[in-house]
Amino acid sequence: MSKVICLEECVKQVIHPNSTLHFSFTHNRPMAFAWEIIRQFSHTKLQLHLVGTGMLEYAIALIWAGHVKKLEGAFFGETYPSPSPNRLISKLAREGKLEIEYWTNLTIPQRLMASAYRLDFIPTRSLVNSSILEEHVDSGKAFTVKDPIGENETVMIRRLIPDVTVVHGSVADEDGNTVITPPYGEDLWGVFAAKKVVVVVEKIVDKAAIQPLSHLVKIPAHKVDYVVEVPLSAHPYGVSPIGYSDAAYTEDYAFRVSFSEAIKGGLDIMEFMEQWDLDKGHEAFLEKLGTERIAKLKSNFTAGSLKNHQIDCDSSPTSTEKLIVSASRIIAEKIKSQNIKTILAGIGVSHLTAWLVYKRLKAEGIPIQLMTETGYYGYEPVNGDPYIFNFGNLFTNMKQSSFVEILGQFVGDPSSPCLAILSAAQIDSQGNLNSTKIPEKNVYLTGSGGANDIASVASDVAVMMNGDSRKFINKVPYVTSTGEKVSTIFTNLAVLTRKNSDESFSVSHWIPGGTDASQYREMLGELLPWEIPVLDHAVVMSEPSRLELEWLRALDPEKVFLQ
Repeated sequence: MSKVICLEECVKQVIHPNSTLHFSFTHNRPMAFAWEIIRQFSHTKLQLHLVGTGMLEYAIALIWAGHVKKLEGAFFGETYPSPSPNRLISKLAREGKLEIEYWTNLTIPQRLMASAYRLDFIPTRSLVNSSILEEHVDSGKAFTVKDPIGENETVMIRRLIPDVTVVHGSVADEDGNTVITPPYGEDLWGVFAAKKVVVVVEKIVDKAAIQPLSHLVKIPAHKVDYVVEVPLSAHPYGVSPIGYSDAAYTEDYAFRVSFSEAIKGGLDIMEFMEQWDLDKGHEAFLEKLGTERIAKLKSNFTAGSLKNHQIDCDSSPTSTEKLIVSASRIIAEKIKSQNIKTILAGIGVSHLTAWLVYKRLKAEGIPIQLMTETGYYGYEPVNGDPYIFNFGNLFTNMKQSSFVEILGQFVGDPSSPCLAILSAAQIDSQGNLNSTKIPEKNVYLTGSGGANDIASVASDVAVMMNGDSRKFINKVPYVTSTGEKVSTIFTNLAVLTRKNSDESFSVSHWIPGGTDASQYREMLGELLPWEIPVLDHAVVMSEPSRLELEWLRALDPEKVFLQ
């Protein structure tokens, strides 16, 4: 029997009420599959259980349509242009209409890996001393086991088995041998864990066309139940051109923004779909996008295609720019003195800081390997596009990787120390981070993403806290990421440092902007709810130089983050 099936029939056969559904993440997801679910079940609420790392537009659309009862993942919200909670997810969670189960970008693939290996549990180095672990110990999905010989304890987490995994590929043959271009995100473990697997590709090709691409065939035929051909099926996400560019296109940033704005504006999902002719089917949607827009998406993904921007280096630096420049100086010196080999940064001012550190060290001839958790390794940030996962950076990668390799191996490798740069909604006096929820206010945030994985094993953690006193509390109500590895906290006012986790933080530097020592101390008392000493040698850092502003503003010329 042929595995080739049309999109409409595939959805009809595999999607059922109360299913556990996994949209596998590589560098994209098959968004067209989500739109088809919504079209077919406009009069039925499916009560789906969605599992995966990031719950982005594909999940939000299904939630918007009323089809989701539970989310089980790592990140819940929006990533473009900057990370933020999704209003709809937060509202339904507050009202008790949407259940959320929190994991991380590494532990979700690890749990899928356990299923692939037919294991009930699998060890992880993540989650230690976090509220995430406490919740899963209580639910029976995690426990700790002590080494019978040594003193170490290991966290064990329960396997995850989706009913259906849906994955996007560039091309496949009729049997399901599927080409996936890197980077690899979850690394396809969901395919090997699920009961049924659907592959959605840009084009079905002959076997003869697959054989020369065997090094990119990440999904073998025997694991595939259905093969669906849908052009532009990952939109608004893109398809990586690395290794095979015939089916590639870049992300549609404008569509992602319009999607987010529609929800913020209170639009009904069917109204949004009607605006884009999504209610009429995928072909009608492509016609609505238009040939010119599609052609631009397919031609604008190559390195060096970013527009040149006129960089203003004369205007005064903003508070955010002063923070990033000051942090980049201190981090660069730490990298040189401690022989740090790699940097991994979270999304936002954290990654802009890492990018500026890279430029600073490159100018000095000092090598450092930049990483992103989704699978970028050894890349050089391109100017003009501040989105951390932009396609321009793909071409500068020295290695294409995945969550499992980056978070599970590279970040925690003691022989090649990694410095991590993170941020969060809240931080406390011990450096513990909260980006998950504020229970006493019934506020739901984005979740860990990869922050917990990173903070658990990195050699050193610096935290960028760009904001006011609401971000600083004596004790976070929910520990997303432990503060044990946090040595430095960068605020808009001061730099807080400590030598080890047994010590309290002290002020080591002042960010430029204050007038004198008394004013700095007064503002510090307003910013932090805890008492903190000021080191005798604490000095006010110098203002950003013209070169530093040129480097930084070239990375974010439209001031997405440099507000």
